[in-house]
Amino acid sequence: MLFRDRPVQTNSIVLLLAILGLALTGCGVDSDEDGVTAKTDCDDENATVYPDAPELCDGIDNDCDTAIDEDLTLLDWWVDGDGDGVGAGSLTSGCATDPPSADHVAAGGDEDCDDTDAGNFPGNTDVCDGVDNDCDAEADEDSDGDSDGVTSCGADGTDGTEDDDCDDGDAAAFPGNAESCDAVDNDCDGDVDEGFDEDGDGVATCGPDGIAANADDDCDDTDASVYPDAPELCDDIDNDCDTLTDTEDSDYAGEDNDADGDSSITCGGTDCDDNDATVSGLDLDLDGLASCDGDCDDVDPTVLIGGTEFCDDVDNDCNGLVDDGVGADGDGDGFDTSGCAFFGSDCDDTDPHLYPQQEYTSGYQRQCEPAVRPGFANSWAYARLNLPTYFEDPQTGTHYLYFRGYHNPGFHQFGYAVSTDGLTWGPIEGPILSESPTVGAWDGRKISHPSVVYVPGKPRPYLMAYHAQDDTAPDRRIGIATATTAEGDVADGTFKRQDLGGVAVPDAIVDTSPNATAADNERALHPALWYDAVNDVVHMWYTGRFGTANEFSIVHAACDVASSDCGDEADWVKTDTNGDGDPDVWLAGDAGEWDEEDLRQVYVMEHSDPGGFFGYELEITYSSEINGIDEENSIGAAQGDIDDAASWMKVTDAPVLTQSTQPDRMDSGGVTGRGVRFDAATGDYHMYYGTSVSLPVDGNGEAVSQLWGPGNFSSGASYIGHAINAAPVVTIATSDCTSLTGDITDHAPDTATLTVFDGSSELATLSPDSTGTTTDYGVLATTWSATGLTLSTGAHTLTVVATDEGGSERSAETTVTCP
Repeated sequence: MLFRDRPVQTNSIVLLLAILGLALTGCGVDSDEDGVTAKTDCDDENATVYPDAPELCDGIDNDCDTAIDEDLTLLDWWVDGDGDGVGAGSLTSGCATDPPSADHVAAGGDEDCDDTDAGNFPGNTDVCDGVDNDCDAEADEDSDGDSDGVTSCGADGTDGTEDDDCDDGDAAAFPGNAESCDAVDNDCDGDVDEGFDEDGDGVATCGPDGIAANADDDCDDTDASVYPDAPELCDDIDNDCDTLTDTEDSDYAGEDNDADGDSSITCGGTDCDDNDATVSGLDLDLDGLASCDGDCDDVDPTVLIGGTEFCDDVDNDCNGLVDDGVGADGDGDGFDTSGCAFFGSDCDDTDPHLYPQQEYTSGYQRQCEPAVRPGFANSWAYARLNLPTYFEDPQTGTHYLYFRGYHNPGFHQFGYAVSTDGLTWGPIEGPILSESPTVGAWDGRKISHPSVVYVPGKPRPYLMAYHAQDDTAPDRRIGIATATTAEGDVADGTFKRQDLGGVAVPDAIVDTSPNATAADNERALHPALWYDAVNDVVHMWYTGRFGTANEFSIVHAACDVASSDCGDEADWVKTDTNGDGDPDVWLAGDAGEWDEEDLRQVYVMEHSDPGGFFGYELEITYSSEINGIDEENSIGAAQGDIDDAASWMKVTDAPVLTQSTQPDRMDSGGVTGRGVRFDAATGDYHMYYGTSVSLPVDGNGEAVSQLWGPGNFSSGASYIGHAINAAPVVTIATSDCTSLTGDITDHAPDTATLTVFDGSSELATLSPDSTGTTTDYGVLATTWSATGLTLSTGAHTLTVVATDEGGSERSAETTVTCP
């Protein structure tokens, strides 16, 4: 046989078996185990690749059809350069769902028209900024409300510039438009109807309504004195466009070229020179002559042609000469002038109510010259100013006298005068507060008795209290006003009805008590303020009236300014120590004494001698009618402590200042005390007091005085008087167990009272030795002695207290040891 005949070769057999193995593998092997053998699998090493496999986004032919990533959704991407969510520029496409980079966004819709500004993209809200914010190829299209082609922010896209549409609701108004006479600012330059008011009188040819041929049109645009409602002048022209001329027109106002209040004679007035404001036909000072009649000073009734020449450095008779031919007693008051070679004592020889009346007394010496005198006819305080109160501004050291003024008794106002030294006072200033014009207001009538204090740390630190009466009720109540300076607010020089913080105060802050037995049941009036800086409290002592008329006493309320601004009634707490609803009485009249029936108008000041024997904190003055006789007002004095009504003690049984005994003197009609200051440098008290003098009247009750006659229906004149009292100076020269001697210096020292105390026990009352004469009114010195003392064994502290007739007290002390 064949195979037997040939021997088998080993290498050939091995090769044959390898070929047979390869043939078997190519036909049935699945290397990637994707279920498809290598015979049909186009990539048997990748399980995602086989015929009909799902095509994946992987850059490979997954289904073996020779196409890559077919049948998949392709995504387009933009670069978003400004980060506003909308891209632009070249597209990047692919089937991947993630953006190619953080700067790519899916492409869709419109491209970003400005991919450098995140404020501009399709679908954005358009704003007025000169930019196409919503990529619609228009800028600011939503900011042209009237479709006039100009937006509310203008072409530059900036509000408040000249190219803005000034009225985007009116297509007739935009920058660059032509101006028309239509009451519209057509060209947006801030002016309306310019070019249609040629005469510059403020009225255009089409009038304020912008409609021509109406009654408000300028009927003559070439004359600035002609326009609707213009004052009808004396010029043969229809000034107010009502077709009537000059005096034919009921609106005729005359012509006052020099603005002096008087039209020219040819135009129905009395002005003899209507181009000179110093000359008119009006008699301003009511002396019977106007400046057109030759009155060379028509604000002073003592100056007129043919007038009496007084010794006052003024040309009173208008003859061009000063003090020529003056008489020894120009005003006829019985006193020579102090100048003009007469060497008399009259301080004002033009006023018959001013002349000296000094008295030999250790108390107040009346000054011939008043602190403030009333104004003449052109003054708001014509003839009448009274009820003063004194105030020194702690901020400036300036002295003030506040007062009520009027010449019409039905209308009261407040004013003031200023002094740098408390001796020489400036003219009347004001008014700074008037009766309320509001019908039914609580202070619509008779405002009176202003009192002022300074409260530091408050927006409106100057606090004024006053009393008033409303339009319908007789009760007086107390209210407040404030200001930023002692002379009123800087803008208008008035006090406002506001509290210390600036809140309006429409009502009274101290009312009458509802309790029928209260001391202020009927009226609360005459407030006097005093600020306690230690405790930050404003004290108010005021007059209460109870029952029938003339039952008056002094009561008290206080406001804690640390916790309130004092503008509400609840801020002012009346002192009622026993809680019975009746405020405590601090000072009242004494039975059988001069002030028995009527004590009012208190004034309080810090004690000028706080280290004195009695140690009182306050000095007090008050007013009363002597023995209840009306119009005989006088002034008394007292001392006391701030918070203790029981300590308030009158220092004398007699008044310290009474009305003048001379019937024609300025203070013959009574005196009222509302202000005292103590000058520590001179040791003098200065009292500023209200005065009055009756004037002769005609059959209609109008005064006929030369100074305050015509137009004065108050039948009197009121001044602010001035009196000075030197505080007594007492010394002890010798002392032993049986006697004391010493000196006392004062006005009329022998009229003062000396009291000797051993500790707190009164030993003796004596009078100084007689000195001086009733014609010597200066400060004098005299001696005194106390004999017959019987002191017990031991040490004694002896005090001599001097009390003068002005109510001031001073003391001297010594120690004695007796065997």
